[in-house]
Amino acid sequence: MSVTVDFKHDVRHNIVFATPHGKIETEADCQAWFDQYSNYFQRVGRQVDVIFLLGDLSIDGQIMTVWGEYRVKLFHENHVRFSYRVSPQALVSIATTVSILRTKTPNPEKSSIGEAIAAIKADRAKAGIK
Repeated sequence: MSVTVDFKHDVRHNIVFATPHGKIETEADCQAWFDQYSNYFQRVGRQVDVIFLLGDLSIDGQIMTVWGEYRVKLFHENHVRFSYRVSPQALVSIATTVSILRTKTPNPEKSSIGEAIAAIKADRAKAGIK
């Protein structure tokens, strides 16, 4: 498997940090990437707030559209409540942005972990969630 995902639950902020590693080059890589997220979220058993740390993930330009479809499928499974991206490589940022625009599945980008945490806290407050 060329892609692995590390998950860390920050209890203090009640946020999951998801850090994928590797390069997505094929549809099999997309499926492996998706399966790791789906399996983790199913074990958690509830919606979670996630910060995706994307500095160590790359995507081949030829598979961007296919990966975007897997990304949408992940968000449509309703495992993620509020989420932000931090430090994506250029093609990952482009692929995510195109997927967001095509499907209106939000996942904004922030320039730091601190900004992403603050944004999730603001989202929770706006939604009346503690």
